[in-house]
Amino acid sequence: MSGRDLRKFVNFHRTAIGAADSSLVNRFIEGHGSNQYRPADYDKLQAIAQLRKAAGNRTLQKVERITRATKEKKEQNLLQQHKACWSKEKIRLHSLQRKLQSEIDALRPGSPFDYSSIKEFFQDLEIYEEVLSEDSNEFKKSTIQPLWDLREDLQFWLGENRDRIVMGVADKEHADVLKIVESVKIQQRTVLEKLQMEQEQLELELDSLSLHEITGLGVVSDVGIIETGIPVEAFDLECPDEQLKETVLEEFLLLDKKYEAQLEYLNLKYQYVKESSSGGWSKHDHLHFVHLMDQYPPEMPNRRMLYIDRMLKEISHKTRSQLVEHEEWLLAHKFYQEQFSSTLRAWAHDRQDLLIKVKVTFIDAWAAYEEAAEKAKTRKKQEHICQELYKKVLAFREQKLEALKLQAVIAAKQQEEEEEQLRAAEERERKCRDKKHRQIQEFKDFKQRERELSAQEERKRLSELQEKMAEQALWDRERVQYRKEQLKLQEEEKQKARELALEQENERQRRLDKLRAQVQVHVEDDPERLYKQTEASQARMASMYEEELDLQQPLFAVHGYDEKQVAADRRLKVENALREAGIHHTDYARRIMASIKPPQEPRKDQHSTVFKND
Repeated sequence: MSGRDLRKFVNFHRTAIGAADSSLVNRFIEGHGSNQYRPADYDKLQAIAQLRKAAGNRTLQKVERITRATKEKKEQNLLQQHKACWSKEKIRLHSLQRKLQSEIDALRPGSPFDYSSIKEFFQDLEIYEEVLSEDSNEFKKSTIQPLWDLREDLQFWLGENRDRIVMGVADKEHADVLKIVESVKIQQRTVLEKLQMEQEQLELELDSLSLHEITGLGVVSDVGIIETGIPVEAFDLECPDEQLKETVLEEFLLLDKKYEAQLEYLNLKYQYVKESSSGGWSKHDHLHFVHLMDQYPPEMPNRRMLYIDRMLKEISHKTRSQLVEHEEWLLAHKFYQEQFSSTLRAWAHDRQDLLIKVKVTFIDAWAAYEEAAEKAKTRKKQEHICQELYKKVLAFREQKLEALKLQAVIAAKQQEEEEEQLRAAEERERKCRDKKHRQIQEFKDFKQRERELSAQEERKRLSELQEKMAEQALWDRERVQYRKEQLKLQEEEKQKARELALEQENERQRRLDKLRAQVQVHVEDDPERLYKQTEASQARMASMYEEELDLQQPLFAVHGYDEKQVAADRRLKVENALREAGIHHTDYARRIMASIKPPQEPRKDQHSTVFKND
């Protein structure tokens, strides 16, 4: 053949498969179509699916563009607000820098504020600078200058002994030099470690002195250290009535107990705030947090959302929950600081008021005592006056206690208001997130409804198609039955026509036989004479036949089959039809080919045994 696989071309005959029913063979030869179902246009359906998919993709891209534009616009608004706050902070810092620079310039020598104390301060600074310069020079002479000298000596020695080192003559000297260099390295490393330790100690001291002043988180009070107990000034006051003096001076102890209990309550309540000066964060992160929070004024709308957003961008290694926790800690620390400072101020103020009141009371007591000394008869009145004064002191104490209670209530209300503001801000953020979630859910529900409507329309269309197909199948069955009846009638008519033609032929033969019997010639019977040719015609035909044979004779002898003989084989036609259908390599095709008989039955001795082992 033409290089095909011989296993795909079955050339032996099997009568077991396809011999009884040839419908399968006809089905595969004619195609897979059926008259009971309408063929589906898959290209058109695929084009419709691609169009709908493209429309869905365009809608999704549009939604993504809208979402991205919304996010970009929101981010742009936030950046503009951050920029405005930073501009205000930059202006404030510049003004503060100019103010501080002017104050520093005012303190320099030669300024209008060049007082004697400032001169002494700058003189001390100059002396300290000279001491530091001397220490630095001494350190250079003792550590750095020897190293440079050693370096120059080593360079000189290497220049002088380079050839000896290469030749291996000065190995011992070279080893000694390396030992010296290694010992110098160890000494230098020790010096650097010592300097590093001193630097860390100085940094710790500076941090301990300036961190709380920079951040304002330390418990710094403007009243200084409060002296507890009875003041010496009040104790040295003279009073004619010792009992009155003891009673009045005990008020200092009671007042101290009240404020100490209040301070202890504050310390216990905010113990977690006092444990760390930076809330468990590093100093750099804490200062960064405080500066960012102070840049946004309290009256600014959406203040908390803005500084939290900026913190998330600038302090990116901290999560939102960590920022919120540190914010709560900072607010609690500020509230504790304010309460502690206000309590100390109130304590000092009340002690000062009480001291003045004691002085006034003792002056009144002395006046009453002098009057009583002058007028012995008025002693009872003096006792009454003392009682009145005692009542005044008690009333004063009650007033102070009531003032303390009011201050505590006001502080608690302020804290509750701040907590309520925080809760309100968190509630607004939660509502905003819920609103966005609802919008997303509504969009999903809308898309789900669209998909359901589309599915309903498709199901409706499918049911309509099924009904049409059922009607078409019923109509097709009726048509098939009608065609069968028509074919049956046509067959009957043809049979009758054949019978009629046969009767007419028989009748014609009878008449012919009758005619032949009437004209029969009684001569020697030689039927072949009628078919024989004459001598002249035979000679003429022989010459023409020989010429035609000469013309049709091939150049070379042909041993095999020609094109017509091969094309006459039905197996070749079936194999070409199966190959065009794309099923020529299947088992079914092999069975079909085995069921087709060849044009000429092969001899038993030529039966193929190639595929017996398959």
